Amino acid sequence: MSTTQDLQRPVARIAFLILGLIGLSGIVTSWIIGWVGGDDALGAIGAFLLTPLDQLRFFTFMSNVLVTITSLQLALARDWRQTWHVLRIAGIICISITGVVFNLLLAGDPIEGLSVFNNFVVHIATPILAPLLWLLFGPRETTWRRILLAAIIPILWLVVTMARGATTGWYPYTILDVGNLGFSGVAVYIVAILVFYFLLATIMWALDRTLARRALARSRPFALTADWSRADWLRTGEPGATIGGSLPEFEAYAIIEQADVDGEIPAELLASLASHAHSEGGETGVTLAVWAGRTELTGAYSSVLVISHDSPIRARDMRRALSDHRRETVAAIDPQIARAVHDRAGVQLPLDAGGREHLLLTGSLTTLTDPDWRSTAGLGYTGQPGTGATPNYVWPDDQSWVMHCDIDGTATIVGGSESLVGRVLADDALGARPAERTDRIAG
Repeated sequence: MSTTQDLQRPVARIAFLILGLIGLSGIVTSWIIGWVGGDDALGAIGAFLLTPLDQLRFFTFMSNVLVTITSLQLALARDWRQTWHVLRIAGIICISITGVVFNLLLAGDPIEGLSVFNNFVVHIATPILAPLLWLLFGPRETTWRRILLAAIIPILWLVVTMARGATTGWYPYTILDVGNLGFSGVAVYIVAILVFYFLLATIMWALDRTLARRALARSRPFALTADWSRADWLRTGEPGATIGGSLPEFEAYAIIEQADVDGEIPAELLASLASHAHSEGGETGVTLAVWAGRTELTGAYSSVLVISHDSPIRARDMRRALSDHRRETVAAIDPQIARAVHDRAGVQLPLDAGGREHLLLTGSLTTLTDPDWRSTAGLGYTGQPGTGATPNYVWPDDQSWVMHCDIDGTATIVGGSESLVGRVLADDALGARPAERTDRIAG
């Protein structure tokens, strides 16, 4: 999906690298400041070794570590596993809390020297840049499961910090100081911060869904349209299950029998036909009409998950596999398309045919020359055999030809100029034969 593309863009990797280096400078300077200003009783060597552990008691340090590690990983590595997603979500939310809480509640003490630079990096720069880069480049896929897993990190930090504070009598922040505020006073701040965490998480989740949908829509090869007048020219034929009953009049027609797929134009066949049309007339915009009653779009799921007979899959595993298959199919349907199917928002093709609502999508002819367009079309294709809807009608903006397979048919019809139909008939791989307007097209 678009998230992967965004992460692989050089500008994204450079941006994450810069953020990672900025965060690293904040971590190193925090370490130096803590070492130099550490407890003299520890001794120089002891302070050097313990400083990183002591610094982790600061929420600021911990959140900057999360942002730095995940930013550098995004910049330098190719593998992006779920563990990194969780750490990234934790880092974005925690660094946002750091920026807001520090600048509203904790800032104000005078600082000088290296602390000025460190304060700017860990309390201002990374809290601004980390959420900004997430908005621009992702990664997306912020789920509530990952949000809850990410919450373990700040909760664990809180438990360890409070437990150590109870032992040493020292707390990294005044709002956690039980000695001054008491348990009830500290509890108020803890609850407020946890509520703020999940408020930010909710905002992040909502933004993620919105941005992911927009990015996905931009990546779709064809766009859903409600301009049903595009199909008016097709609805002037003579009634009947014949070529003349479904298609306008053209100079010539060809018919291609389909052995394995019925009720739609197979993607591979469509690619060949689109290539011939492109060679004949060049690039053009096209309209696709897809029957809204296809099981992959309605949720009936008649498509079959192919599993080897030799596989020792038990009934439970089979049910799980089928459940995963259904879930993948639903996820592969564009939300706008799913909504249109549910609302029966389509155009009747042919005109007098009840229950034949077709969705209309627009795009380019060149796109159809590669069968892989199905992968991002949002029509239910998961890569498994038998999944995903393909068009029942395809025609160019100038209406000079049409390709059609009836929803009950077992053949694809091509109508157009004698030259185009001649190209199709001359392609031995297609096995096409000439057709007349009186020929039947339905099974």
